[in-house]
Amino acid sequence: PLPARRSTQPLALDMASKPRFTGLWAPTSAPVGAAGTKPSVNASALGRVMRHVAAHNKVVECEELWDAHRRQQQQESAHPAATDPRARPPRG
Repeated sequence: PLPARRSTQPLALDMASKPRFTGLWAPTSAPVGAAGTKPSVNASALGRVMRHVAAHNKVVECEELWDAHRRQQQQESAHPAATDPRARPPRG
């Protein structure tokens, strides 16, 4: 059995009175899609998203560079004479 609720308000009113995250766009008084309206931006949320995207891009770039390095190392280990600058050209 569920514990008894202490609030006398219905659940819908409880949820409506609590502050909630509204996303990147701060609430505006104009209706959505009204002509000439521009939604205001929650600057701190947008800044967090931009820092997250920049960090993600750095991680992806680093992984790509390491993958390229590993592929190069594998090619060199498979054909050491072809990549060694000290190797002599074949005679013939």
